[in-house]
Amino acid sequence: MTVVQGGRILDLPTGRLGNACDVHIDDREVIEIAPVAARTRLERHVTTIDAEGCVVLPGFRNAHAHSAMVLFRGLVEDVSIVEWFNEHIWIVEQNLTPDDVYWGTLLASVEMLRAGVTSVNDHYFAMDRAADAYEASGMRANLAVALFGTAPGAADELRNSVAFAKEVSTRSPLLTGSLGPHSPYICPERFLRDAVEAASRDSLPLHIHVSETHGQVEGSLRTHGATPVAYLDRCGAIGPSTLLAHAYYATNDDLDTIAERGATIAHCPKTFLKFGMVTDVLPRALERSIRVALGSDGAASNNTMSMLEQVRLAALTAKGATGDATAAPVGAVAPLLTAAGTVTGLPAQTTVHVGSPPDVVVLRMDGAHTTPARNMASHLVYSAQERDIEWVVAGGRVVMQQGHHVSLDEREIITRCEAIAERLAVHHSSRPMQTF
Repeated sequence: MTVVQGGRILDLPTGRLGNACDVHIDDREVIEIAPVAARTRLERHVTTIDAEGCVVLPGFRNAHAHSAMVLFRGLVEDVSIVEWFNEHIWIVEQNLTPDDVYWGTLLASVEMLRAGVTSVNDHYFAMDRAADAYEASGMRANLAVALFGTAPGAADELRNSVAFAKEVSTRSPLLTGSLGPHSPYICPERFLRDAVEAASRDSLPLHIHVSETHGQVEGSLRTHGATPVAYLDRCGAIGPSTLLAHAYYATNDDLDTIAERGATIAHCPKTFLKFGMVTDVLPRALERSIRVALGSDGAASNNTMSMLEQVRLAALTAKGATGDATAAPVGAVAPLLTAAGTVTGLPAQTTVHVGSPPDVVVLRMDGAHTTPARNMASHLVYSAQERDIEWVVAGGRVVMQQGHHVSLDEREIITRCEAIAERLAVHHSSRPMQTF
């Protein structure tokens, strides 16, 4: 058991801080929250965290990531999204090996845990090795094998992906699986429908990219007579267990459909800002009470795996896109830090309470940049830094202490990834694996 002693629990929507308390956590859930005055002597095997003067929060959740893409961080900058994919990333990604994915995922896990991210929805390749990395890190992850559905063996790939998504949850209580058809602009319609049928039959979530650019929307209207969201809906792909990565150019009708079907949008503002794209999708989605969660996307386009950075940019992008300072208020965007997970089995959570998952962040909020202690939810959205995170508990176990992983050799991981990244950067072909 782990006990977080003397911290104050923050409620994300209201910004209210509770009184100092002790939070008792086992490997399944938060089992007790007790006043400090009622503290009793603990057994020897209990891990204690001194959280006096700190804020206690639920672990942040990353709704959409390609974690091992940290290996491509900084490789391609200041180009259009089409050039980024077709002339660079989808060429060098062909160099990836399963072991590369393992080490890249380890690096991403360390970065995320250091930033208070205890859960991630990862959509990438060689996910069996990614699962090994998440097990080693102690991080919670939902894994979806990226499927294009265009190769001759596409049906076998789908069957294998279903088998993996079902099997991975038997490895660890912290691991679950989804099906990950890449997108409606790459996957053939028959493949999409087969994936939807398989997900329904085996009660698996769907994790798919949609409406990433205005050009994709126009192309879908020409090809299918429907927007990408409407086309996916026609294929039966949008429902309560669907995670829609981006939906950045979703129309109002699209958002009405997403709201009606109960799907979730993974919002990744930094990637789009870097590609020169700004839309008001977030405030329009919030107006419809759509479940929106924050994602990092891949670090090749976003550069970090930080949810604190994403929540800040989400709020500012919404205000800038609408020209309205009241758009995306603190009380609406702070809960986005923990919104991911409901599609993949975690309960919705905006505060730490008895029965909540055993994933907790202890954040020091008494620095110069978070003083005065007037509005902690505002400080979390606009002021807090990763360096303020002192402790991270994932799955009931302390995994990060004062900025360092408690068991992983971070220096070895960094050294390995530096060598891998140098090899991966070489263009052995001029043909991308797909066309964006």
